[in-house]
Amino acid sequence: MGVTESTLKSLSQSSSPSTLSTSSTSSTSSTRSSSKSSDRRRRSIKHEQQKPSSRRPKLIHRDVTRFYEIPFGPYRRPEDVVRSFGYELLHELDRGGYGVVYIAHDLRKDMNVACKQIEMDRTFHRNAFEDNKNELLTIERVRHPYVIKVYCHFVVQGNGFNRMYIFMALADGGNLYKFLKNRNSLITEQQCRLYFAQILCGINHMHSVGIAHRDIKPQNVLLRSNRNSISGDYILVVTDFGLSKVVTDKQQLAKSICGTPVFMAPELLQSKPYNPFAADVWALGITLFQMLSMELPFNFQLPREMIIQSMMERKVLFESAFKKTRQPSNEYKQLIRSMLEPDEQQRSRIINITNHQWIVREFAMAESISRSFRSSSMRKHH
Repeated sequence: MGVTESTLKSLSQSSSPSTLSTSSTSSTSSTRSSSKSSDRRRRSIKHEQQKPSSRRPKLIHRDVTRFYEIPFGPYRRPEDVVRSFGYELLHELDRGGYGVVYIAHDLRKDMNVACKQIEMDRTFHRNAFEDNKNELLTIERVRHPYVIKVYCHFVVQGNGFNRMYIFMALADGGNLYKFLKNRNSLITEQQCRLYFAQILCGINHMHSVGIAHRDIKPQNVLLRSNRNSISGDYILVVTDFGLSKVVTDKQQLAKSICGTPVFMAPELLQSKPYNPFAADVWALGITLFQMLSMELPFNFQLPREMIIQSMMERKVLFESAFKKTRQPSNEYKQLIRSMLEPDEQQRSRIINITNHQWIVREFAMAESISRSFRSSSMRKHH
């Protein structure tokens, strides 16, 4: 239900300092009370001027994702709404097909954070948005060392646009794709294990609490400097939950076709109903292949029908992708094939991957850090 302007004014007035009076209160007492009240109001006004406004713009819809409509009162621009939440956008950090990432400043905590801005009219078909608009609040509640911390999210609706803002922890190492691309050489298979184990640990946790990511790719993995990580340089965190889906019935298939085409499983490319967890495994397989080779396992220059055919025939391009370097181990190839299995019923599940001989040791190391993090968080809350 929407909140009217009069309601907001009423709430604003009721939250300001006030004094109580009765008919039996003396004139002197009333004068003193009025004077104290005026002093309190002056201090309150001065305090309010030094912090972001606690009054929100017009809330037009609230299920889980909050929708705010402008113009309303002093809120003329999206930036005004952002500031009402205690944030200020500083400068652009990155941009891609699903939006722009800014460095923002948390005015209350005096620290920098990241903000993903998504133009929803260009990004989502209506049905896809209806499926996904309520998932981010669940992500806000996820606390895991390999999943980016999301602070809050909301949508601003204006004349001709619907814009989602997602505020999250800032990662200083950029995204995994740029990190790998800017290196002078490919990473070794052992380095690949140590990086991939962290991604796998984050996705495994999300799946265990019923969340499918639906847009896994190296660009959606961020690096945070930490010498205590299992790789000795960065902790890798999964990010970008604008397409994620909370699945309450694991037998129910998803219908919204979303994600990045070269990371989509064949069932999505064929616009079939699909298991979102199985689709995540396929995207993880493409990601793992690209991490070690900086190539894709299928020729995406071909027509769509031929791409799907090569997937269905399991024609993974190991030879051409690794022709400039040594071929990877048989264990690596076997794991890739199990993840890029076109039959989603036969495709490896996350539990199978975590126990695969190629990654099981490194995954156990990542899980150990994860358990330490959760134990530390529980002690802080108690």
